[in-house]
Amino acid sequence: EYYRVFFVSGAGFQLQALGHKVQATGAAELTMEINASFVPPKYAKYLVVVAGRAAGEMHALLNGIAPHVELKDFALPDSGPSYASWGGDRDLREGWVSGELTVGRAENEHAITSYNVYWSTGLGGVRGPLVGKIPGIGRLAPSCAGKSGGLLGQSRTADGGWSFARRPYGGSEQATIAVSGPGRLEFDAFDTERYYDALIVDGHRVSG
Repeated sequence: EYYRVFFVSGAGFQLQALGHKVQATGAAELTMEINASFVPPKYAKYLVVVAGRAAGEMHALLNGIAPHVELKDFALPDSGPSYASWGGDRDLREGWVSGELTVGRAENEHAITSYNVYWSTGLGGVRGPLVGKIPGIGRLAPSCAGKSGGLLGQSRTADGGWSFARRPYGGSEQATIAVSGPGRLEFDAFDTERYYDALIVDGHRVSG
């Protein structure tokens, strides 16, 4: 006679219902309108749809026959692209545009799925049609941690990369540099006390 949606925890426990019952109409698909934001109950991780009638209602179980979807809370990214550069129009025909748009990725892409590129008149920031999307890759700007992390010199290079340096270093120092790829690692100088001090890159130990 009707369908109902419940919140379910990651451990599989049924929580409170979401919205009102949706009456069965015989249609192949039904829509439940959610016209306002809501705060999900604590521990909610899934939405489970159950069927019911006057005599009873199905249990909202993850391992049962009731369909379920993972509950995902999308939010605005913490940061946006660092820059955008247009290389110029390569198509000289009137009304046609061709070229290369370079986008600087955000320092942290943990909340970014894509960079969306739109046409714009430039007047008041009015957004026009979507031109295309550049997927996020989960980039994370290099960071330095450890008891000696604050002693490393850190700077940007002319080509947009990062540079780390510590020379000379003292006794019992330790630092960890974390960075996401893909990328290229280059050394312009390397000097450690052989066998005692080392640089470890992705599990590979270098000393001397």
